[in-house]
Amino acid sequence: MKVRTILEKIAVEPLMELKTTESGMKVTGTSFYKDNIRGKVISVGDGKPDEPMQVEVGDVVWFSKHVGTKLNIERDLSKPKKEVIIIQQREVVFIDDEQ
Repeated sequence: MKVRTILEKIAVEPLMELKTTESGMKVTGTSFYKDNIRGKVISVGDGKPDEPMQVEVGDVVWFSKHVGTKLNIERDLSKPKKEVIIIQQREVVFIDDEQ
């Protein structure tokens, strides 16, 4: 399913990476970074006249896990559902240029 956002909203696909703790335990990105989520932008709205968009499709961004609307979407029932989080641009903490 293709997502198209409007105004200052962006759609982000969470990146769930396995990280290794000092004790050797493997944990996902959301449990490792407790309060923040890292995700790849898959859709960007046009923005508002007084608030131009600063993020682009393909950017990797960090944002609080407490913001946004979480959706599980996939029209083709033979495929697993894909989690997408819709947030406002102002909820982005920073753009990760290092990825």
